[in-house]
This record gives sequence, C-alpha cells and structure tokens, in this order.
Amino acid sequence: MKLWEDWKRLHQAATSSTNCYLGVFPDIHVNFPTMKVIMWNVRGAVSREFVSHAREVIKIHNPEVFIVLETMAKDRVAQHVYRVLGFDDCRTIEANGIRGGMWLLWKKPINLLEFAIDSPNVFHSLFKISPDIPEFLLTGIHAPSSVKDKAALWKDLEDNAPPASTPWLVLGDMNEVVSQNEKMGGRPVTNVQGKKFQKWMDSARLIDLKYSGPRFTWDNCRDGVNLIRERLDRALANAEWLKDHPNTQGKQKNPTLVAAASTWKRPPPGYVKINTDGAWRGEGSAGAGSIIRDADGSWMMGKAWKTKARNPTEAELLAIKGGMQMAIEASFDKVVIETDAISLKNTIEDAGKYGTSELVAILRDMEAMLSKGCHFEFNYVPRGANGVAHLLAKTAVEKEAIDGLGKLFDNPPGTIRDVYEGDMLRSVE
Repeated sequence: MKLWEDWKRLHQAATSSTNCYLGVFPDIHVNFPTMKVIMWNVRGAVSREFVSHAREVIKIHNPEVFIVLETMAKDRVAQHVYRVLGFDDCRTIEANGIRGGMWLLWKKPINLLEFAIDSPNVFHSLFKISPDIPEFLLTGIHAPSSVKDKAALWKDLEDNAPPASTPWLVLGDMNEVVSQNEKMGGRPVTNVQGKKFQKWMDSARLIDLKYSGPRFTWDNCRDGVNLIRERLDRALANAEWLKDHPNTQGKQKNPTLVAAASTWKRPPPGYVKINTDGAWRGEGSAGAGSIIRDADGSWMMGKAWKTKARNPTEAELLAIKGGMQMAIEASFDKVVIETDAISLKNTIEDAGKYGTSELVAILRDMEAMLSKGCHFEFNYVPRGANGVAHLLAKTAVEKEAIDGLGKLFDNPPGTIRDVYEGDMLRSVE
C-alpha cells in the first residue's frame, strides 16, 4: 500500500532530524503524557440531540481524540460540528446516503501528520503527541455486518499491514464475537465465528486490550429470554504501542449515558423520585433495582436485590413493590415512582380491578401500601431515562454476593456513576 511507503519516508524524516517541524507543543515535558480517546457509534450525527449529548460526553471525559462511527452525515456537517464541540480539526469518511460515515476529531497540541481512507469502513491516521514521544498510528474501524464483507475487510487489512515498528492503536465496532463469553442469549457462538478476524489480529500482532465497564457493548433491546447481548466494540494495540504507553486501558460505557431519545427529569419540589427496574434471565435468575433521588436530583439511596420472579412482568412488579417499601420505611410524604413497564404503571393504579391476575398477591400487597400515609404517583418512562435502576437490577442478577435482602448503596457505585452523572447533567427541573 502506498500509504505505508509514504509513512516510512515521513517517519524517517521525523525521527532523524532534530529541526523537523512537528507542530506547536507546550513547554512541559513528561515521560508519559496522558491522552484520552473516545469512540462512539452514534447511529446518526445530524440531529440537535447528538450535539447536545456529545457535549455532555466531552464535558465529563474531556477526550483529546473523538472518533464518531455511523454518522449518516455529509462532510459539511462535520465541518460545523467539530468546532461546536471544541475540537481543533477533523477528517471524515462521508456517509453513503443514510449508511455509514466516520469522523475523526482532535485537539491541539496533538498534530496529524497523515490521514488515509482504506475503505468506507476504515481510516488510518498518523499522530504526533509531543516531540519526545514517537508518532503513532490510530486506526478506526466500523466493520460491515455481512460475513462476506467482513472476511474481505480482515483479508485486506492482513495484506496491507503498517511497518512492524509502528506504535499502533486500533479502535472500532468490529461486529465480531470470538468466544461464548462475549455473548449472552441467542444462538451459541460457533467454532468458526470470528476466526478470520482473529487471524488478522494474530498476523498484525495486535493485542485485545483490557477494559473496565460493562461486559457487553450491544444488545437487541429485548427483555427476558429474548435478550441478546454481545461485545462488538474493541480496543487493540501492538507491542510497540504498549512499550510507549504501557498503562493503556479501555473503558466501556453503558449506552444509556449517550441515549438521545429520553431524559431523566427531577421530581417536583417536595417530592422524591424512585426509579425501579426488574431483570429476569430465567427461573432462578431474577433481580430488582431501585434508586431514590431528591428534588435536586441528588442520590439518596440505591438498592439491588434478588427476587424469585417467575417471568419478566413479575420481576418488574416486584421491583416497583420494593421501591414503594423503601419509601414507606423512609417515611417520605410524597413520592414519584417511575418504571419503564408501561402496562404495570396502569395496572398498579387500578389494582382493585385485577382480582383474577396471576400477580394478584403482589398487587394486593401494593394496594395496601397505597394507604400507608405516603402519597404515591406512578409514571412511565422509556428505558433511556431509567438507566440507573436498570443497572442496579442487572447488578443484582450478576453479583452472587447479593441475596434477597439486597445491598444498599449510599453513593453511586463505580459501574453506575457515569449514567447517574449523565442524568444529573441532562435533568430538567
């Protein structure tokens, strides 16, 4: 590939001449300058909602480099947005109609030396961080979903690898699952699945970086036995990169943080708000989560506990009942209960009409709670505005140490803090 021949000449000039101009750098010299890169598959970057939520993500994480996948946008949109978001420059792969599209945005003093588009799914960018740190190659990938097209992509990358001495970081939505522990639900992972992707990784000597945060990066937005989750997003690096940046670690974020479709809102003055959610993965694997926030949106208490729910509906109902019980025990006067199960919101308000329901015992308990001196109001919210409760319920199912009595959280745990802080930023009084 001509790109790598050009790169070799550029690399030789940059490393052999002390007078080579590499951009303006601050008069500060450290052994390992901290750099943060964020990759975000937005599935559309032309809306006002995207800009609003991107600002929040950037405010919280302050990245030096921002990669946006599946923009579905023309180049002229990027030329406006990168300035609005506070970046100094950008390069793009234009979308094909409403399909694809990739943006690369960065801030000074990082200096872009070279940018090349390998295909509609891949870009390569050669960056310099500081005069005494070697330049590095950052590759962004948004792999196609077709098995045939993915195979062609991995073969092309295998045949056109950069020089082995290049510090190389690869970020992307690879659309590949390589082992069963990267998937939950749906069809089992086959022995041949992801093999060509792994072959490219092996030939390029790329290492799948360690990461913190949620185990899966994609789900099909279903509940119960129909739920499928997969790890599709990855950060890869070669030995040269890790030699220069040995502490590099990926951090995956829950998609609720950047969901543009809904917003958690603060309760009216004088009220507290309790968000609840149930999780059900089959008989013997169910849990509930509940978070209490005051009128300022501040965290008061969170709880995660296991339940004996027999189905997803019962799991949701037990979560709401648990939230009501927390409010009564805390002697709150006015409480807004929010659930993302709209049918249950209506069922609870008309509990007396459901005497033949299979959930009648739980409904009768909840009906009795309505007369305990606490004024309850019930609201339906979309899943995107119920992210904290959703993660607490998930924690209840996944953590063996949590039992039916549950675990109380006086402060947001680390795995949930980002979503909670995103709610605070977006909340409207």
